[in-house]
Amino acid sequence: MKKIFFGLLFLFTVSALFSQQIPQFSFRHQNLIINNPAIVGATGKNEIKLLHREQWVGFKNAPSTSFISFSQAINTTNGFGAYIMHDRTFPSSRFIVNASYSYIINMDNLNLAFGLSAMLMQYKFNTSELTYADFGDPSMQFVADQKWRPESNVGLLFYGQNFYAGFAINQIIKSNFRPYSSDDNGLVQMNRHFCLSGQYDLHIDEHRISPGIFMEYVKKAPFISEFSIMYSFDNQVFASLSYRYNDALSASIGYKYDRFYLAYAFDFTISKLSLASSSSHELMLAIDLSKSKTNIPMFGSGGRSRGLKNTQRIFY
Repeated sequence: MKKIFFGLLFLFTVSALFSQQIPQFSFRHQNLIINNPAIVGATGKNEIKLLHREQWVGFKNAPSTSFISFSQAINTTNGFGAYIMHDRTFPSSRFIVNASYSYIINMDNLNLAFGLSAMLMQYKFNTSELTYADFGDPSMQFVADQKWRPESNVGLLFYGQNFYAGFAINQIIKSNFRPYSSDDNGLVQMNRHFCLSGQYDLHIDEHRISPGIFMEYVKKAPFISEFSIMYSFDNQVFASLSYRYNDALSASIGYKYDRFYLAYAFDFTISKLSLASSSSHELMLAIDLSKSKTNIPMFGSGGRSRGLKNTQRIFY
């Protein structure tokens, strides 16, 4: 029975290469650079983030993702960011190098940011641990195409002191890879992803409660919808709960000390995959490299801190 289950999962994974291709994170709102390049520079700070996610723990060759990102505000109207990511979804994996730019329009009660990112992506298909019922099947003739391909994302971000709303389109170019076979059966195409996200802050003295939403649509893949609520106390202690429809419940905790922030998220699987794995784990570290230190949140949102404009919203 287990062989049948794993076989079906493999077929699902291969078919998903044509649809859902952007890694899944519990800390979505804290790492908007992955989905929306308009975020770079909007935080008003220079920062480095490191994240690692182990999905479906206990499941052999389960997906895992690691990345490091950097973003900075060049001035009040420009931002720059970049990240390097390794995403493994056995038997495939991707290595991505990304550079993002944003242009920010400052208005009286609202900021509007336009973002564009350029990426280089390498796709690999690992055949060393695969077994085949028919070695002569021409559709499984691996050609080991590991060339780099270009990709691009665009994004739009509205934000003020207590909210943000963003829309982005990922993988606009829809680059092709051919990791196996020599005909169209072995062609893997990147699909466009349409992402919508937002968050709103409610302040009560030192307490902040931030409900949020994330939605993603891609052709031939399940629609992703996630609802979350984050709590912070004095911009130092953080906790959150989120629900991904028909997928998982997630909880996280975090603590900020001086320029450093450490956070951990635990996902409890509620889909049929819970038969093989009940959880996923995610660990994130951020370092604020800004010259001046302020008592503002490194993650999440909002912050009524001294020296901030009424229209400025600190995301992290």
